[in-house]
Amino acid sequence: MKKKHLFYIFIALTILSVTSCARRKPSGFLAVSLVRDMMADTTSAGYRLVSSYDPSDVSGCIAIIGDPYECMKVSEEFMESDVFDNVDGRSRSDGLPDFAGENIVSVYDFANAPYSGYVAKGNYKFLRELTVRETLASLDTKCAVSPYDRKKSYTKPGAKIIILTSPLMSKFGYDDVQVLFESAGGKIPVISVKDSSESAVSECYHIMRQRNMFTHNVAYPKAEGYLTVPASGLPDNSYDEDGNLSYDFKYTRTSASGIATYELIPFSNRYVTKAFSDSMKVAAPKIYGFYVYQ
Repeated sequence: MKKKHLFYIFIALTILSVTSCARRKPSGFLAVSLVRDMMADTTSAGYRLVSSYDPSDVSGCIAIIGDPYECMKVSEEFMESDVFDNVDGRSRSDGLPDFAGENIVSVYDFANAPYSGYVAKGNYKFLRELTVRETLASLDTKCAVSPYDRKKSYTKPGAKIIILTSPLMSKFGYDDVQVLFESAGGKIPVISVKDSSESAVSECYHIMRQRNMFTHNVAYPKAEGYLTVPASGLPDNSYDEDGNLSYDFKYTRTSASGIATYELIPFSNRYVTKAFSDSMKVAAPKIYGFYVYQ
């Protein structure tokens, strides 16, 4: 009986460890200034993106954000997942993708990853701010068409649920995102990949089922890709010889500077290394088939 009791305790703790919605903020937590400023000005664009979120609108996408390789892996698993019965939700394959009819939108953060550099430099505030900015960008229905587009003239899907694939983004920025979202309505589900991508896929499926967030469209899931690139017009020493943000500039950027140092644009092979494209072709063929050829 004692062993059985311990087993159930273990299961309960495991569930809590992967359930982002149940996570508690540290006592005395103070959000980054970007979040505090938006909460003080509820007419700001960022705050309005969150407060205007409509949980009854199921047409939005599943937004997957993070380091390019982490993002690629998780996105492919969302595309091919078939571990649930789509009729009754039980844990059994039914031959139909779990996210049938959904739009899987991946944000490959080439400009700002890898995030370990911010930790190495002790620049936690910028990583926290970056996490907030990228969740807001996933909600936005506009982005730049190129690094030179300041008017954000490209129309993209807005997110109805957000997946943070980076454990570092989750560790340092998740609480800032939650403070903002709770202040502006608290209805946007944000899932952090802390243990495995499989647990994130499962959690997303259950949240969408509980909240009736599926489109119920009879179609295979589709995919769209976006990526971040260095903004144009920065000082010359902000770039390395390949046109990426230089190491020192990238990891020592000041939070709350108000200077746009990167842009979100539609996925384009022009801004992706051949090594990454080749890796995606092998490791994520479903994703590759949707947009790498562009």
